[in-house]
Amino acid sequence: MKWESFEKIMLTYKRALSDMDALYKIGLDLSEGPYDLMSHMYVLFNESMGIQYNPHGVDWIDWYIFETDWQKKGNYEAYNEKKELIAQDLKGLWELLESDYRNDQKPEMPLDL
Repeated sequence: MKWESFEKIMLTYKRALSDMDALYKIGLDLSEGPYDLMSHMYVLFNESMGIQYNPHGVDWIDWYIFETDWQKKGNYEAYNEKKELIAQDLKGLWELLESDYRNDQKPEMPLDL
């Protein structure tokens, strides 16, 4: 996936999560009940990332988003088994995914990502 596409998808998803949080704070819960848009958003995001990256790559993306809270919870630093720094920001995450976690399966339809 091109860096520009990855960055746009990630930042759009971040904005959508932030908007959902803001709506929740004013009493509009779109994460449960008949209008569970949060779950639908999560499935769409993960499935689209799963086209490009294998399950371990999607796990790295989830870790970046939820465990580091988009880098708000301290520094985002990922290390390999040799304790070498392999990623420390969003672009580093993309580089890691592109080098080690690309999905070998081709999508059914060509995507210009």
